Amino acid sequence: MKTPFRKLELMGKAARRRAICGGALLALLISVSPAGLARTVKAVKVTDQIYMATDMSRTFLVVTEQGNVVIDTSTRDAAPRHYEALRKISSAPVGYILLTHAHEDHVGGIHLWKEEGTEVIAPPRKIESKGNFAAEIPTTVLFDHEYEFEFGGLTFRMLHTPGETWDHSTVWIPELKAAFIGDNYYSSFPNIAAVRGAPPRFALDYVTSIDRVLELDPDLVLVAHAPPLKGKDYIQETLGEYRDAIEYVHDATVRGLNEGKDVYTVMREVQLPERFEIEESYGAVSWSVRGIFHGYAGWFDGSPATLLSESPDVKTRELVALAGGADEVVSRALELENKGQLVESLNLADAALAVGPDHPGALRVRISVLKELGKREKNFNGRNWINYSRRQSEKRLAANE
Repeated sequence: MKTPFRKLELMGKAARRRAICGGALLALLISVSPAGLARTVKAVKVTDQIYMATDMSRTFLVVTEQGNVVIDTSTRDAAPRHYEALRKISSAPVGYILLTHAHEDHVGGIHLWKEEGTEVIAPPRKIESKGNFAAEIPTTVLFDHEYEFEFGGLTFRMLHTPGETWDHSTVWIPELKAAFIGDNYYSSFPNIAAVRGAPPRFALDYVTSIDRVLELDPDLVLVAHAPPLKGKDYIQETLGEYRDAIEYVHDATVRGLNEGKDVYTVMREVQLPERFEIEESYGAVSWSVRGIFHGYAGWFDGSPATLLSESPDVKTRELVALAGGADEVVSRALELENKGQLVESLNLADAALAVGPDHPGALRVRISVLKELGKREKNFNGRNWINYSRRQSEKRLAANE
């Protein structure tokens, strides 16, 4: 078994600092059509005892001779459809609801499944992360490192496996050789640094937690946002690659930091080698680099101006004035857009808007550039933020025309 991680020197000290893992504002920018909200959800048989309802997230039902165990409950919007589909499989009492973590797309249906006497089990959430959730979660049992119980002829072990959140857990059923690992694996590079709404997650938590799952030697791994992983060899290869990719990005970022490079240079330089066949459709390597970098180094970039309370817009407004005003800057932004230099054009449009927040020309350039960038962006979070920002500019423009 691969050693979880090696010791790294960070800024001359043999230490690692744990970043606070808060919750993500997961649903902030998710666009779901009315037709999508109404679509039918079917229960999928995974094994003779495991069923799942699939939507944006998943609800798992473990059927036993004594009753049912539910693992995660999807979003509040999707949960009724999941509940209806899985209740057709078994209407037996629900003995336990097990939560891999407290993000909304995992806890939204607790109120449907919880009956009199149902235990709801999860690791305790950190105080720092509680503000990221809409309501208190009605847990009846909280555990720190590990919790085990027997029910219906099966053993359920809950293991604290931080990664996607600090409160993240894995559910292990040894008789079925099945591990439910929540969001510690996607069909994408992980969202180590959520672009909004959560502190950077500690990359090495993922590494350690994935190694813990691999040591169980599962035949079946069930995750919330990807198809189940089946077969020991495939699981070892797939999760092993995922772990190695995270560790690679972490180590490369630390090297760049130790070499005195600025964060933007490290963001550009750190790329996944071709041997890692991992997409960046949800989490992004460059964002993760920035999260890891600032998680160790903090926000200060070494420039005294950064220590002051004035916004960078002070500098921007002076430079726009030197360039001849907002109209001249917008004219240059249009030239850059026509040349295909979209990022440069967007920055100049934003500079003009720092001087005149309702400048119609700057807003039009910004909308046009963001529309094209949105078409090109393959990352789910990146695309949604771009489209959200474009819509805000469209509203501002419409209000001033």
